[in-house]
Amino acid sequence: MRFNVTPGASGVVMDSQSRAPLAGARVAISLAKYPAPSLADALEVTRPPVVTTDTAGRFYVPADHRWGIYILPVDRFPEFGLLTVQHNGYDPLLVPLWSHSVTNLGQILLTPAAPQRRSSRNPPQESPDAPHLQSLPSLLSNSQF
Repeated sequence: MRFNVTPGASGVVMDSQSRAPLAGARVAISLAKYPAPSLADALEVTRPPVVTTDTAGRFYVPADHRWGIYILPVDRFPEFGLLTVQHNGYDPLLVPLWSHSVTNLGQILLTPAAPQRRSSRNPPQESPDAPHLQSLPSLLSNSQF
């Protein structure tokens, strides 16, 4: 029987302030557990393909299918995936997914990265490695954070 190992996703990556589409954003599905300990951990275990948004900001990452033995009747829970979205000049974003197929996420809004200030009195501060998480309202509630 053919079944999904990880879900797929589609959508449009946009600037959160101007709502302009972002061409050239890198989008992939990570196999990291939710919540990922860090962005680096999530990016280290992405599965192919890593896709790039087109000029309209659109992307499509197919679900990962495998063949295997499946004993019926068993209820299968949707598979988990962690969508990673990166673009130069923007904070990276992780979006948790649970699906048996490809989920259309609609608009994915990236926040412009804050400019780093440097002064002679204060050394530059490292930005936290934890990425911004965008929750799906139907799957997660604010009370879980």
